[in-house]
Amino acid sequence: MGAAAEDLQKAISYSKQAIEHDPAFALAHVVLAGSYWLLGLFGLLPPSDVFPRAREEALRVLQINEGLAEAHAVLALVYLFYDWDWAAGGREIERAMQLDPDLNATQGAYFFFLLAAGRLEQAIATARRAVELAPLSLPNNFGLCGSLFHARHYDQAIEQLQKTVELDPNHVRAREFLVFAYAHAGQYDSAIAECAVLASLPPPGMLVSRTAHAYVYALMGKSEEARKIVEEVRSGNEDNLLLLWRASQIYAILNERDQAFELLNRLFDARSGLIVFFKVYPSFDNLRPDPRYGELSRRIGLPE
Repeated sequence: MGAAAEDLQKAISYSKQAIEHDPAFALAHVVLAGSYWLLGLFGLLPPSDVFPRAREEALRVLQINEGLAEAHAVLALVYLFYDWDWAAGGREIERAMQLDPDLNATQGAYFFFLLAAGRLEQAIATARRAVELAPLSLPNNFGLCGSLFHARHYDQAIEQLQKTVELDPNHVRAREFLVFAYAHAGQYDSAIAECAVLASLPPPGMLVSRTAHAYVYALMGKSEEARKIVEEVRSGNEDNLLLLWRASQIYAILNERDQAFELLNRLFDARSGLIVFFKVYPSFDNLRPDPRYGELSRRIGLPE
């Protein structure tokens, strides 16, 4: 599953050991809930297996101590990314903000809510605040990168992504988004060079490099090259939800709408958490005039 998944599994194991020793250890339940949520978000395990576990652990925390903002934040993320219940998610974020507005988990949940809803300038402001509170936090720095990218501030995104990979040169997702930002800014040589760096990283670096390369080719108008890579990497990887998410974007850039919506509907059926960002990804711009775009947005319950 890759290094990130292994780290999450370790966090789950350690949390369970702590809970066995003290079932009322609320923070161990919070770590367990957050780890399950991350596994579901990136499709590292089936969302229907792990998101409900995340909800169960968060609710258990609130039975122990209703005043823990961390538990409300994780519960909000489950409502948003699995149940697609934006009202319930908003209520949990509001409660977390009441309890501790400067807590990293609270800031993160609010950021994700704003980003998925397309409230991009507010998302940027929230991400900047989170970085101010914890300048060396990789998730906070990457959140700022993502919000700048989705707002189409590509030059600013590149600058922030470069800072983020200085903090962790092996951060696969930051380097992947650096490829995307370079490509959307028309800096194709830099994007291709960054793909080579990705390929040198530990798993899943090589696989991510291949899909990133296809993404760049698609934006360059090299349709055959992009399509060939996507077909190659999908072979034997049809259960990889993150890969299918990237493939749907590449098909959308190529304006191959039927293929893009076929994959997006599969992601919807699998309850992929990533699909809540469908509204804000620049790669889906070609799909917006299609009636299926609005239909899928409504099915996910995305705010207008």
